[in-house]
Order: sequence, then C-alpha cells, then structure tokens
Amino acid sequence: MPATQLPPELLSTAQVAERYSISTKTIYRAAMAGDLRRVRIGSAVRFRADDLADWIERHTETAWV
Repeated sequence: MPATQLPPELLSTAQVAERYSISTKTIYRAAMAGDLRRVRIGSAVRFRADDLADWIERHTETAWV
C-alpha cells in the first residue's frame, strides 16, 4: 500500500446499523448470504465503507413498483 493511501474505513455491525438506519439482523443476513462482504479480524466482524456503498448501490431501486 502506498504511504499516502489510508487503510479502508472499517465499521462494526452496530455502526453500520446506526449510520444507515437498518437493523443488525438485515446486515447479518446480507453477510451470511454472501451479498455483503465482511472482514473478520479475530472474532471481530467489520464492514468496509466501500463494500457498503456497493451493496447499497446494488439495492437501489430506480422506480416505485
């Protein structure tokens, strides 16, 4: 990693839930289904902000049905 590049922002499940106003259960389901990438460091599970942005983009609807 170049010296000027920062490591990715890692968020806990609780931080993701609070930031995006979604339940922790929804986050766990998406991660277990392989729809949302996660980072495991020891027993801690974290989510990269970039992966969350991609996940949100894939679930963005363009029209009301």
